Amino acid sequence: MTTFSNDDLEALEAALDALPQDGLPMSLSKLNGYLTGVLLNPDQIMPSQWVPMIWGDNPSQAFEALQDAEMTINLIMDHYNTIAKMLSDGSQYEAILAFEVNHPDETLWEPWVDGFMKSTVLSPRSWDVLTPGIDEEAYASLEFIFTLDDVANDTPDFPEHQVDEIDRRAPDLIPICVAELNRFSKELRMISAPMAEDVSMDGYMDNVVPFSGKKQGRNEICKCGSGRKYKYCCGAN
Repeated sequence: MTTFSNDDLEALEAALDALPQDGLPMSLSKLNGYLTGVLLNPDQIMPSQWVPMIWGDNPSQAFEALQDAEMTINLIMDHYNTIAKMLSDGSQYEAILAFEVNHPDETLWEPWVDGFMKSTVLSPRSWDVLTPGIDEEAYASLEFIFTLDDVANDTPDFPEHQVDEIDRRAPDLIPICVAELNRFSKELRMISAPMAEDVSMDGYMDNVVPFSGKKQGRNEICKCGSGRKYKYCCGAN
């Protein structure tokens, strides 16, 4: 039995599709991998860090109406909490993978992996704590996801027949890799940090959700959610 309801997934996918597509916001599968990576990360990543990346290259133009932002944020947080509960309970992980439009029997794991890799950008050194000597199984799982990213970007260090095998087995191996990384992260957090799923979104809407509107003042707090002044954040780019 699937953990995600079809109605919830369809509503979330529709909300993501409604975002300005020229900014390349995340797809449902990419978001699923991204949120999984956020929750598995050895460091606690706050919503003010991970939410803006979902909107793509133009976060300040993501929404024109407050009610649209609230609806989308709520759907994203519901999905986040569902993944968090799945990982916390130790249930079998379910990756939301994409499918080729013209070949519905062909699973596309690449968007999920791309989303997971996007999560590592938020805390670039956090996975350095995972080495073969610390946890061989979890390390191999993380390396496999990195290998999938290489395959997706056509930069693998393997012969073509091995790449084909990796491609074929990826949908089945991704949940196994997530389970190993989840085990490692849970053990690490027990001794060093609170669980990521304990993070609350209370008050987030009032402070960091980007909207289109009047020009951002250089000395105002940047709307991307970083907490820094605009001139030192997005305004510096």
